[in-house]
Amino acid sequence: MNFFLRSAWRQSKTAFVFFTFFILATIWCSLSKIEITPFFLWAHYSDRQSPTGKFDRIYVKVNGENLDLPNISRPTREMIQIPIMYFIQLEEKSYQTSTRHILKKHLKNKCSKSLYSTIEKRLVNDVSDRDVFLNWLKRYIERIFELEVRELEVGNSVLVFRNNRTVEKILEKPVAKLNFK
Repeated sequence: MNFFLRSAWRQSKTAFVFFTFFILATIWCSLSKIEITPFFLWAHYSDRQSPTGKFDRIYVKVNGENLDLPNISRPTREMIQIPIMYFIQLEEKSYQTSTRHILKKHLKNKCSKSLYSTIEKRLVNDVSDRDVFLNWLKRYIERIFELEVRELEVGNSVLVFRNNRTVEKILEKPVAKLNFK
């Protein structure tokens, strides 16, 4: 076995002394609990972290009951959460996205109105897509949870982590609600 320090000794005594000193200094600093470089900041990970503060989360209510997202598989949960987060962003920004602004800036004056309208309709969501999304979400939830969705509500909620390690929902802000009766 070709040991690194043995190779360094054979090739350069200066490199051997440098690496030996560096290794011994690093060991000494670690044992003395002296943090010498950002690469050796073990203390950052040494204590148990507890969540505190407020966090924004999406919620989904089906037939008036909260959908239990944490208890479903991660891929299924992400198929529900990620499109809803994007949908909520679109609703909050009144469907004015950066893609829409880029299209206006670079294409609107360079092509006909009908071509621009077609391009925009295919690349950017607008208010007319709202019900299409909610109907897709309804069908997806019905298939995954095997239940009939008569009412669907999505929105933002604010969660607060308390000192006693509990979570309290302090605010629910509905973004969209649709009845399918």
